[in-house]
Amino acid sequence: MGIPYRFGYYDAICGTVQMAACPLLGDNQVGYEPTCYARNIEVRNALIFQMATLIIDIIALFMTIIMIVHVRSKYTAVGRKEMVMVFYIYFLMIILDFITISGIIPISSVVYPYFVAGYLGLTSAMCWCLMLNGIVGFQWTEDGTAASLWTFRLTSLLIFGIMYFISIGTFKNVGSLTKSHPIGLFIMYFIFNPFCLLVYVVLQVIVVVNTLDEYWPLGNISFALVFFVIGQVIQIFLSDKICEGIKHYVDGVFFGTICTLLSVMMVYKYWDSITKEDLEFSVDGKGNTWEVKELLNDDDEFAPYAGQAANTVGYQGVSFAQTNSHERETPPASKRADSNDSTASEGAKQLDSAGFSVADYIDRQFPDEATLEKIDVIAANIGHRLATVKQEIRRQLREQSDSQQQQTQSIEATKTAINELYQRISEMKAKAQTSERTVLDITQDIKALDFAKRNVTQATATMRRLQLLVGAVGQLRQLKAQKRYAEAAKILPAIIGLREGFGDYKEVRAIARLDEAALALQRSLASMAVQEVQRGFDPQGLLIGDPEQMRAACLCCCSADEKAQIIDSYCDTQLRAYTAIFQLDDDVSQLENVSRRYAWLRRIQRNYAEEHAPAFPDAWRMGEELSRRFACVTRDHLSEILATREIRVEHLTAAVAETQAFEAQSDRNFGIIKREDGFAYEGSGQPAQTFGGLISCAFEPYMAVFVEGEKDKLTRLVRKYERGPLDSDPELGVLASSTEMLFQFRESLRQCAGLSTGTAMVDLANVFAQVLSSYARLVLEARLPRITAATPAPLDSLQQACMVANTADYCASAAAQLEQKIAERVDAGLRDKVSFSSSRDALLSSVNASIGALVNGVESMCESALNTVSDAACHVQAVGDQSAYVVQIASAVDTATVVVCQALSGARYFRSYCDKLAARIAARFTAAVAQCARISEVGAEQLLLDAQALKSVLIRLPTTTNSQTDQQQQPSAAYARIVAQGVGRAESLLKTVLVPSEPAEALIDRFLLLFPEAPREVFRQVLRLKGVAAADQPAFIRKLQQLAKSQANTPDLRDAKLPAHMVSGAPASAPLARQRSRMGEHTRGGSSTSMVFGPTESPIPDISAAGNSISGSMGRMSLGPHHDALGITRHAINETINTEQTSDTASTLPLSTRSKLNENLRRLVSNMRRS
Repeated sequence: MGIPYRFGYYDAICGTVQMAACPLLGDNQVGYEPTCYARNIEVRNALIFQMATLIIDIIALFMTIIMIVHVRSKYTAVGRKEMVMVFYIYFLMIILDFITISGIIPISSVVYPYFVAGYLGLTSAMCWCLMLNGIVGFQWTEDGTAASLWTFRLTSLLIFGIMYFISIGTFKNVGSLTKSHPIGLFIMYFIFNPFCLLVYVVLQVIVVVNTLDEYWPLGNISFALVFFVIGQVIQIFLSDKICEGIKHYVDGVFFGTICTLLSVMMVYKYWDSITKEDLEFSVDGKGNTWEVKELLNDDDEFAPYAGQAANTVGYQGVSFAQTNSHERETPPASKRADSNDSTASEGAKQLDSAGFSVADYIDRQFPDEATLEKIDVIAANIGHRLATVKQEIRRQLREQSDSQQQQTQSIEATKTAINELYQRISEMKAKAQTSERTVLDITQDIKALDFAKRNVTQATATMRRLQLLVGAVGQLRQLKAQKRYAEAAKILPAIIGLREGFGDYKEVRAIARLDEAALALQRSLASMAVQEVQRGFDPQGLLIGDPEQMRAACLCCCSADEKAQIIDSYCDTQLRAYTAIFQLDDDVSQLENVSRRYAWLRRIQRNYAEEHAPAFPDAWRMGEELSRRFACVTRDHLSEILATREIRVEHLTAAVAETQAFEAQSDRNFGIIKREDGFAYEGSGQPAQTFGGLISCAFEPYMAVFVEGEKDKLTRLVRKYERGPLDSDPELGVLASSTEMLFQFRESLRQCAGLSTGTAMVDLANVFAQVLSSYARLVLEARLPRITAATPAPLDSLQQACMVANTADYCASAAAQLEQKIAERVDAGLRDKVSFSSSRDALLSSVNASIGALVNGVESMCESALNTVSDAACHVQAVGDQSAYVVQIASAVDTATVVVCQALSGARYFRSYCDKLAARIAARFTAAVAQCARISEVGAEQLLLDAQALKSVLIRLPTTTNSQTDQQQQPSAAYARIVAQGVGRAESLLKTVLVPSEPAEALIDRFLLLFPEAPREVFRQVLRLKGVAAADQPAFIRKLQQLAKSQANTPDLRDAKLPAHMVSGAPASAPLARQRSRMGEHTRGGSSTSMVFGPTESPIPDISAAGNSISGSMGRMSLGPHHDALGITRHAINETINTEQTSDTASTLPLSTRSKLNENLRRLVSNMRRS
């Protein structure tokens, strides 16, 4: 089943019929192609497509010209100029159709889409112009006028332009117009054009039914419609079936073109049938010639005036009265005459006027009853005028009859002249045929003579070649008897060439016998020359013959194509001693003595160059051929030895090195060089075969022995490093064992590259990866210091861990470079198998372990200080400066970080160390706070200050170096978030502890604000730190659950997604106001101190200014019975911290700003205490 017909798509239509636009549509580059189309023909090496359709187009051109001439000849027909415009457009459309379907312009040409677009535009313009012609028949406008014609021209040009640009846009994929979905082109071609034709047909049916006296023209218009519909159905739906049924001679395009032509012809026939003129005269095709159509009767007196009164131009059987614009209605009878004394001449002029009206004339002549007295005079004048006109008409008719007789006589004379001319042409044609036969006879004789000449020439040349062959055979026989091989070598090619020339004459017995004799002589001479060369060497391969005679014999054998026999004989003679000396069971043949084989060949080559070379032509390259035969025999010997003997790595390595050296030396000796397209001989540039791999390929299957040896050697090296002392390379800052091991890798790789670049190199790369993994596990990770909390790590252990990290990073970088180098040198098909990913992972794991050891070491240095956190929280009496344990932690961290920063070579590893150390110290501090038995409000405030100090210490950790300039650098945002999240957990816990337990709602509100997830365990921990009795804790927990549930249903709290680690945010004013009201923060003066910032305000105000504001307002405050100055101070500090700092924002402050914050905070606390 074919492609279904879809609206807006051409795939189904173009799959059936070959349309001009089909190759330019579709998703692919070639467009749509029909399943069956008409055959093409070749004319002068050019393909012509749709030949039958082109013939119909040519016929259509002639028919269109005829129709245009006939339409133009009907000068008085309605819509003559408008209808001829339709045929002009059709004429141009046929020309473009001829160009597009014939293949004159190839489909691949850049101008082809523009011709197709022009054809489609002319099609739509013709349909539109035909529809307008249907409107002309109703006489809604004056036909033939400038307004009518320019309306036709401009609108048709507009329709042509629209269709043209839609077509070009579709073919070029402009905007929404695409080739894959040409909906615009589809609508214009398959909907707009048929709509215009249908409107034309309907309008013409209305004209015929309402205005004409007969309905015969309906048959013409019906036939036009039927022909058009049949043509489209055949072309679109039945084209492939027609094409396949008549063997591709024609397709639906042929029948569609015929039906379109018939439809246009029927439209012309219909127009011609409804525009027959009803005047007395009509104009024929000859210019200015009038033909009498109907004679007037003598008694028909007023016919001329009736014709003048009504300019009747219309359809057959009906007249449409056309009046000028100055005509008016019949005046009333009471209108007075223009002048009572009008003369007869003025009346005659009125009668001759083109706009004469009988009623107006009578009214003007007889305006009242008194003027009726002149009726006789006026009647006489009119009668006289009528008689004069009739006489003039009869005179003109007689003259016309005389001219017709003269024309008839002229026509008869012309016919007679044409007949005479035809007779003369026939005579000339007969004479031409006679001359043609005579010329044909002459040319046949000339052709026969040409054949005879060619045969004679060929026979003469054959006889000459036969004489040459007989003479050459006789001369060769004499040279053979005299053993003159040099001269015989020159004659042999001539004999071979002459024998090949007689290949078509083998059936001639004499020639066949001569050919057999020449072939036998050639073989006999070649055999004798081979024996001559073989006798020139004794069984030991020594030269005993004449080199010049042997060289001539070689040339003779080369001409007779017996070169291979001499080469085989010589090489076998020379290598006979080699196979006898190097027996497989002898010691001299073993792998460790492979150099003796090459020494033997060098001696043979030297002997050849000194003695044997003159006996052979230089072009034979006998020395190179001998070396190749030697290489093949040696390869077979070594393969058998390797397969049957035990192989030692050192012997294999030495043998491979000797073999590769021999192969390279052989290439140099024989001038074989490598080029981009292969190997060639130096100087001549002829292609050559290299010696490389000719022998060494025998070692390839046994390179696993080499790889195993290298693996054992490197494994022993790693074990030595494992047991040996820890030493370092001061230049690189890494362990000296790593540089030594990588040097061994380089030497092994160099040696393997000289032996093989195949599977052995891939196996060696895998060995390197395994050794690196073992080195990372057994050497690097094993040398990391073992640090516990009971024993603080010395600085030497930190340097040792840094050394291990540097070494692992150095080895990982070297592994990546090693992988790249091996991938460049290994065979192309094995590059994907080279991978060091496992070894790099192991080395990076060692780096992580080293950083972990560093963090453990620094933690052990801070262990004593961290253990005093709970004691400091329990015994603090007043809020003061930062605690002593913070100073200890800062000192230990700074000291260790300076050492680590100087010892670590990679900046990214130092960043990782800082991240992990900050997270570890913050976690330990949080755990220490949580382990306190009970924390008082003063202790919580002190711990909050300590947390801020600890955060400052951790924030400046990445910039802790010996350089003062580096201290001004800012830590990264990611590191600041790590510090803020770590310390923020402890701060959130302490801020919750600061809130009084009564009322419970205030404590729960603060807890929910800082811990939105409302974890029960954390709340129990808060209650424990605040000293709430275990019996009272369930009541707090129930209130927590109730308040958490109610806030979860509140839109503003339910939608808030505060992270659990946030220290404080920018809380909304409503929750804080509610919290302050529960805590009794009211001033008697009606004012309150608020430090809450909105969501758009700056989160980092000046804390010193805030402190001064609070302290300045303390004197004006009247405290309630439940609050004292210390309580207000605590709350002010708490609110200040809550509204001033967030975990993410505070962590990104510059170091100077954070120091100023801490100082202002301490001054604030001191002022509060004094107040």
